Amino acid sequence: MDAPGVALVVGFLALGTAYAAASVYVWRRRHAVGARALAGILAAVAWWTIAYALELGLRDWQAQELFGKVKYVGIVALTPAWLTFILQYTGRVTTLSRRVVALLLIEPVTVLALLALPGADQLIRFYPAEEAGAEIPVAEVGPLFWVHAFYTYVFLVGGLVLFIGTLLRLSGRYWAPAVLLGGGAVLPLVFNTAFNLGFEVFGSVDLTPVLFGVVAMTLVWGLFRFRLLDLLPIARDVIVERMSDGVLVLDAYGRVIDLNPAAATLLDLTRRDAVGRPVDDVLPGLPAGETDRPVDLPPRRDGLGVRQDSRDLSVMITALTARDGGRPGQLVVLRDETERHDADRRLKQLLAQRTRTARTLQEALRPAAFPDLPGVELAGRYLPAGGGREVGGDFYDVHNTANGWGVVIGDVSGKGADAAVLATLVRYTTRTLATRAKDTVSLMRGVNDAVRAQVDPERFCTVAYAAVRLGADSCAVRLCLAGHPPPLLRRADGRVETCGVPGTALGLLARPTLTEVTLTMRPGDLLLLFTDGIIEARRGDQIYGDDRLARRLADGPEAAEAMADALLADVALFQREGGADDEPGRDDATLLLLGLV
Repeated sequence: MDAPGVALVVGFLALGTAYAAASVYVWRRRHAVGARALAGILAAVAWWTIAYALELGLRDWQAQELFGKVKYVGIVALTPAWLTFILQYTGRVTTLSRRVVALLLIEPVTVLALLALPGADQLIRFYPAEEAGAEIPVAEVGPLFWVHAFYTYVFLVGGLVLFIGTLLRLSGRYWAPAVLLGGGAVLPLVFNTAFNLGFEVFGSVDLTPVLFGVVAMTLVWGLFRFRLLDLLPIARDVIVERMSDGVLVLDAYGRVIDLNPAAATLLDLTRRDAVGRPVDDVLPGLPAGETDRPVDLPPRRDGLGVRQDSRDLSVMITALTARDGGRPGQLVVLRDETERHDADRRLKQLLAQRTRTARTLQEALRPAAFPDLPGVELAGRYLPAGGGREVGGDFYDVHNTANGWGVVIGDVSGKGADAAVLATLVRYTTRTLATRAKDTVSLMRGVNDAVRAQVDPERFCTVAYAAVRLGADSCAVRLCLAGHPPPLLRRADGRVETCGVPGTALGLLARPTLTEVTLTMRPGDLLLLFTDGIIEARRGDQIYGDDRLARRLADGPEAAEAMADALLADVALFQREGGADDEPGRDDATLLLLGLV
């Protein structure tokens, strides 16, 4: 073999080795989409190229014949590998089913079987006797070769059309790489067709494996090195351009170099008007430096201080960092917060209105002022749940009776207007019946009938009622409890007693269990009636409790007003110690004090 022939063989071997190395390179990145199939393409081309180099380089006719057949392993493997790559990269399939693999292997296995069978190989290709010992032997092709060639061309071209069509359908920005890849892939097909038809463009040397290798290497270089099919153009169109938030890109000098349609709409500017201008011109009041969370911008105003529009904008600023660590610009994201701010304002207005309504209803549950009882101090306190926004069911009252005065405190189950309505019913029914009831038990049973006649049978009410009859130096108190916490009586000497017999809450039974007990109060004594919101105030897992309330009552001031303030302050302190500083109580807290002076 002369020097040019040796150089040709060495060149083919070098290229085949390079294709094999590229196949290994891609295989190591096989988790990328289509990478396994692309490695298969390179392996097939490498096999074809090396086998063809040995076919050309060996002088033994039988060796040439052998490697002429062996190279077909790479030739027939190229088509299924190419189709698999196209289907996976375009997203048609992720993995091939066994059925598809079997169908793709029918043609390659048939061709290789015919080449392996003596005599049958002439249906595909063979060396005529006159080519024995030729410098570059040229094989003759049999009738089935053209079937094989047609099959190969159809699937290679079909896969190429599918590939290019998918790119162009995704985005017009892909027309350049589509043309490059399409032209590169068509070239080996055109050359191979010409060679098979007898047009010896480069003499009798078949450069088809080299050209296919170039196409495969282009894919490798583009996909893994330069990202030839990078999705960033599409990402910008789909994500940035269609974002509801406005996006501006600023250069190192604070000038606008790009913005999306949402930003143009929010700023009421066209792209032409905004690009190139300082950001302070198009967006006054922009905070200096980065902001990792949205910051509200001041409203835009004209020279007279009149607001230009009614939109509320927030901004987030992020520095753009280059690979070398420099910061060539900033990314500004604008968000229209108008709807959220309007919703917040409407919510605040609604809460304020609700609080006013709750306060109005709650004021109807307690007297504006206590009557003047000679020798008696009265003090009442009410701390609503939910910071005053909830309408509660606690109430208290002091009213005239046929034989003295009635002192009542109660707690209706639940919250809201329905609870307030029932509390009002109980308060005024108690007032009405107290003028003619012979004792507190009959009074409470009458109220129980009124509660049971309400529309909502699920609601009930606890009540503590005290009928007070004033004497010269003492007063008699007849006490009846309807499911209510027992009152506490502090004697003048500081002793604290629990008063009353627990009974049945009103509204639960047609015939509640109720008991009347009589107490005698003397000067210096102080009677405390309260709702369960006092003793059930929470500090973590602890509750305020009856014992603490009794201790504070024993140690507290003598005057009723001062005692009421001291008890509520102690409840609030108890809750603050548990971390509930800004957390409203879970239930209404109400107390009523009656002291004899």
